[in-house]
Amino acid sequence: MERVFLPLYALFSMPDAVALHGSAVVLNGEAFLFIGRSGAGKSTTAYEFVRRGATLLADDLIVADVARGIALGGAPTLRLWKGEGALPEAQEDRSLWRHDASKRWFRIPAERGAASAVPIAAIVMLDPDTLGGQRDVLPGLETSPQRKALTDLLGQTFDLSHGTPEWMVARFRNTARLIREYPFYHFRYVKSADGKPTHMDALYQAIVGLASK
Repeated sequence: MERVFLPLYALFSMPDAVALHGSAVVLNGEAFLFIGRSGAGKSTTAYEFVRRGATLLADDLIVADVARGIALGGAPTLRLWKGEGALPEAQEDRSLWRHDASKRWFRIPAERGAASAVPIAAIVMLDPDTLGGQRDVLPGLETSPQRKALTDLLGQTFDLSHGTPEWMVARFRNTARLIREYPFYHFRYVKSADGKPTHMDALYQAIVGLASK
């Protein structure tokens, strides 16, 4: 319930909220929101940041209150393509449904997660394999024009199959406000052939650089 129903309750009870498919971590008291298409590495990014000392804010579903400029805290769980017992610092959460071909849910220690809301610092869209196979190009953050950023962010918002016109208008309005008021970046990188997150050091250093400004 804490992972899905509480964030959704907050979403439906807050007219200035928008929900994103993504993960969020806290550095220097600010929230960095990671979005991206399926397989972009959102949960892996959150896990790697937590391993490096960041605090987990949310995984899989982020609820942002644009009126107050905050992202809400979620359950201290990560959904990862890892085998049972793969994370010695976490426990597999068997209370959350899964099947053999799905990701596993891992519950990290509560002190590694943020239960309260945190001010939003920036939004980062993870873009793997968008460098045209140029493996000699270093991964990095790029700014994006507002129109493209809005299109990209709308594509990663929680939507209703039969939402009311009021819901659709609020979703667009709140997403547009996020783009206007907070930095939006693309992080482009080429996936390693062995599937290891070799881009993470570059991403972490880039975000640390933003957090220190």
